[in-house]
Amino acid sequence: MKRTLRLLLTVGLSLVCVSLFAQKFPNYPIPQQPDTLRILGIGNSFTDDGMMYLPELLEAAGIRNVVLGRLYIAGCSLERHCREYAGNAPAYIYYKSTSNRWETVSKKATLLDGIADERWDVVVLQQASGKSGIYPTYQPWFGRLVEIVRWCCPNAGACIAWQQTWAYARNSQHRDFGRYEKNQQLMYRGIVSSVEQLMRETSVEVVVPSGTAIQDLRNTALCDSLDLTRDGYHLNPGTGRYTAACAWFQTLVAPAFGTNVAGNGCRLAGCSSVPAAAFAGGEGGTTGLTLELPCNTGRSEASSIKAASWTDIASSSGSRTSAEETSPAPFCSCPQTAGGRRRAVNRKTHVPLNFIRGKS
Repeated sequence: MKRTLRLLLTVGLSLVCVSLFAQKFPNYPIPQQPDTLRILGIGNSFTDDGMMYLPELLEAAGIRNVVLGRLYIAGCSLERHCREYAGNAPAYIYYKSTSNRWETVSKKATLLDGIADERWDVVVLQQASGKSGIYPTYQPWFGRLVEIVRWCCPNAGACIAWQQTWAYARNSQHRDFGRYEKNQQLMYRGIVSSVEQLMRETSVEVVVPSGTAIQDLRNTALCDSLDLTRDGYHLNPGTGRYTAACAWFQTLVAPAFGTNVAGNGCRLAGCSSVPAAAFAGGEGGTTGLTLELPCNTGRSEASSIKAASWTDIASSSGSRTSAEETSPAPFCSCPQTAGGRRRAVNRKTHVPLNFIRGKS
């Protein structure tokens, strides 16, 4: 009897410790002016969508000292990542970019293979898309995955960050869309609320707001019949992926090197999903539109996120919409000083949507 009680007590204490770790795990800022910045994304196809064009943006910015990694399992949730680690299963495709070009390292990698491969400065996690707006599915798996990263990453001071994913297209046939009554706004609000709760209850402060960027862009002329997706949920290879990559760059790369995605000369060919009317500069020119990125600092502001305010389309003449003037700026990465303290700033940057018209 005493042995059983001791066993139950041990299990109970273990669960409490895991819960406390999830809430109070140590986190660290994005490094400032590093010799090399190393960013790892652990996720699924939505991680792929967000990171795909980062090498192109980096190359256009003249930044060649960033190492990128992606650990991919289709549709992988936080829970499955933890289970794959426990089984040491070679279930991942591991992609890596060391010279601004993606290469496949292994099609049979384990989670440990990717995490231990580099002294990652930033590790970006996310939930499976269908569960991203349902916070109870985050825990305890988020906390356990953070613990795995802390144990296995050669850099004990890595920043644990989060990608806020996007809601499905209004006409999406994804099986998980029913969780949100097949309502895009309901799904988006659920995602926003879940990320707010994650930030309140854990030490996560750096969030890549891909979902808000996409949602705002859906209210512009650049939106198409599939709401910037290629199949109702994955981002299209033009406007969708480019916008998400801008969010990743501005959140993770810009504060590290004191740069900005505004003015980035990246030109992406074959973007047939972008309306021809958007290309004010003609063949090889820019769209003539700019994407507004309000970059908010401070955890208190981050927890007051509202729908549709992260990106706004303004004309090339610099005119702004009324929504831009009145909407609160949502979360973004917080610029850090050399000592890791936040700068008390609230800035806006103009990000050009630079696409080359695809040949018909």
